[in-house]
Amino acid sequence: MWRTLPPPLTSVGTRASAAFQANQQPNQAQRNHAEPSQPDSKKSNVLTYEAAPDSATVEKLCLQPAQTPPRSGTTTSTSCRAAGAVARASHRKKKLRHMSSKSTKTSFGLSPIFIVVLALLTAIAPLATDMYLAALPAVAEDLNTTSTNASLTLSGFMVGMALGQLVVGPLSDKTGRRKPLLIGAVICFIATVACGFAPNIELLIFARFMMGFTGSIGAVLARSIVADTTEGLATAKLMGVMMMINGFAPVLAPLFGGWVLSWGNWRDIFHVLGVVTAIMMLGVIFVIKETLPVEERYQGTALSVYSELPKVFKIRRYLGFMLTMCFAFGALFSYISGSTFVLQKILGLSETEFTIVFGVNSIGIVLFSAIATKLVGRVAQRRIVNVGVVSLLVVSSLLLVSFLVGISLVPTLVLLFLLTSSCGLIFGNASALALNEARHMAGSASAVMGTVQAMLGALAAPLVSFAGEHEYLPMGFSIFGFAVLTALVLWTTPRKDSDYSADGLSHGVGEGQGAPAGH
Repeated sequence: MWRTLPPPLTSVGTRASAAFQANQQPNQAQRNHAEPSQPDSKKSNVLTYEAAPDSATVEKLCLQPAQTPPRSGTTTSTSCRAAGAVARASHRKKKLRHMSSKSTKTSFGLSPIFIVVLALLTAIAPLATDMYLAALPAVAEDLNTTSTNASLTLSGFMVGMALGQLVVGPLSDKTGRRKPLLIGAVICFIATVACGFAPNIELLIFARFMMGFTGSIGAVLARSIVADTTEGLATAKLMGVMMMINGFAPVLAPLFGGWVLSWGNWRDIFHVLGVVTAIMMLGVIFVIKETLPVEERYQGTALSVYSELPKVFKIRRYLGFMLTMCFAFGALFSYISGSTFVLQKILGLSETEFTIVFGVNSIGIVLFSAIATKLVGRVAQRRIVNVGVVSLLVVSSLLLVSFLVGISLVPTLVLLFLLTSSCGLIFGNASALALNEARHMAGSASAVMGTVQAMLGALAAPLVSFAGEHEYLPMGFSIFGFAVLTALVLWTTPRKDSDYSADGLSHGVGEGQGAPAGH
């Protein structure tokens, strides 16, 4: 670490002023992250590289007896306080922006149990879908309806997820995070229990909608809490960790769902989900604390907070990374919503075999989310996303070709595993890149991301099933179409030099400036 040249021993006011000026005038080495140049004789008291002294240094300077007493104690005190405030702010900013990859690996400023609860809050969507995917044919039969109507229980849930995030996300910028989380957890528990007692398909779709609406609050506010409490590479690391934990949900959910079906029926699945939502509610009550201070909340009215939503769409880079993540999710959900009928009805897997295959495929998301998290700080985030998108595009193309030639079991299973693995490289880093572009309105940004994601999921469900339960080509075309859209939005998103730097910082260009966009 480069040494700091000691300031001359002058009066307290002069020393504080020098500290203040040093913070206001960073040298060329600091701006360009290059080796520090030797100070010339005219700038002998300019600090090199880490020019901003910390609060302890300033306090020491202020407490030292001055050789020449100041004229006014007030001036000295004010200067010291000002210098201290600037030093602390500069130190805090520098710590966030120049944080090395080593320090961001484990340092999120959050306890492990807090992180686990955040991940569980986001897991409501995969749990509420994957646990009863294998039971969709039984739902259609028991309620005397069609497979398309049974699939609408998935669509209704995803529409609820979309609207809930759109309503609650911006509102949390006004009210804080904890209160909406608690209300949503309670109502989600009630809606989940109601699903288990629905007498017909119409009421089941409505209960699923309410379950999605209130369950979405956990998902949207978990991302907002990440934006509240982390910065830069730490955001990407934490999003990756959450994706790993969250990734176990689709692995375990089908197993639990298959186990429940082995001794009960599809209604019992919702009874089990009721227990899960109750546990999540307890996690909110006893673990989750408020992360948005009152002074940082939106100061307008509760209704006017929604005026911030259109502003999010004006942030071009946020929009690009957000759509990258969402279109990739559309490809994944095309597989999720179509896999039940393709693997069971067409390829002839039993409910138990389908459950195992679905769990193995979900391991791909967990494994490659772990790899992506490990690479953060070593490989540029955008490069990781690029690899995932290219892989998604190639795999979806091969899957479509195999479907056109003639569907067969082994190639389909291999390609579906690679499909989910590709998404593991995309989700965490693309989400982090998007949120880093709009953290000043984290609630609205997270809401838009979650809403678009859920709406695309709701669109995917009928797309893959509109031709009937014995057709598999719609799933192939849907996955391929979303993969193409994913590649298009990522590769037309404006670039910054920092996108291709492992530490997430710009090197050789001015602060906040980037390389030209590639269109």
